[in-house]
Amino acid sequence: MFSFLTSILISVLNLLYSVSWIKKWGWKIWYNMLARGAGSRPAFTFMNYGYTSSTNNAVSTTVSSEFQNELLPANLYRYTATAGGKIALLDKVVLEVGSGRGGGAAYLCQTHGPKLVLAVDYSFDAVMLARTIFPEVSGLSFLQGDAEHLPFGPETFDVLVNVESSHCYPHFEKFVSEAARVLRKGGFFTFADFRQKEDMQQTLDCLSKYFTVVESEYITEGVLQAMNLEEARKRWMIERNAPKNLPPFITNLLLAPFKLFAGLNGTAVNNALKDGSWQYVRVLCSKQ
Repeated sequence: MFSFLTSILISVLNLLYSVSWIKKWGWKIWYNMLARGAGSRPAFTFMNYGYTSSTNNAVSTTVSSEFQNELLPANLYRYTATAGGKIALLDKVVLEVGSGRGGGAAYLCQTHGPKLVLAVDYSFDAVMLARTIFPEVSGLSFLQGDAEHLPFGPETFDVLVNVESSHCYPHFEKFVSEAARVLRKGGFFTFADFRQKEDMQQTLDCLSKYFTVVESEYITEGVLQAMNLEEARKRWMIERNAPKNLPPFITNLLLAPFKLFAGLNGTAVNNALKDGSWQYVRVLCSKQ
């Protein structure tokens, strides 16, 4: 029954995705709703699937307490933002686009020594929540803004980070052109996200239109490993808030969107990554 419900849900979402303004406002409403229901001390501050591998797990177990339960999502940020250690954020001016609850930006700010991190998200409620969770991280600011119309002047940043956010944007090329505009010459655009297999080449071509692609890596297997390791924690967070004393069918119907969003086993997202119809890529770009 759960698989049937998620299949229906993903079909409806795909239909709605074809209308750009519905896609944009739909995601904004969803993230506003999640932020409003989170409370001042939410159970999670990262909103990505995470990453792990046998050779690229350099997130220290001695990181501050905020991140102890989210090492794999933090690892995806580390691996993306530094390209696995190939670039340094030390003393850099960094912009994150699609910062969500702020865990990624706070982690980078506290562990990689940037001069400044500005974190932008389209959801005003998510921005306010991030400010509440991380009120005193030196050099970190959270702002509301549109990825397709970034509120900054040209050549402002040394590094732009975008992790598992761009699939929400109706016009990906507008975002990429904005990223190129606000980056300084010699700056880096570090990117990670998933796409349907048939759309991935178009995404890579768009990046190469505005940047020099230094490297690209398909990391689907490492993301799936992290999703599996995160499964129990995410399922617990979802099911602990389930309404009580409702028929199982109604409970499953109410929880289905949250399980789909979390990428739990059996959902369309998880299945698509497993069967290869969706792919997850990490890309390092430079502005010449």
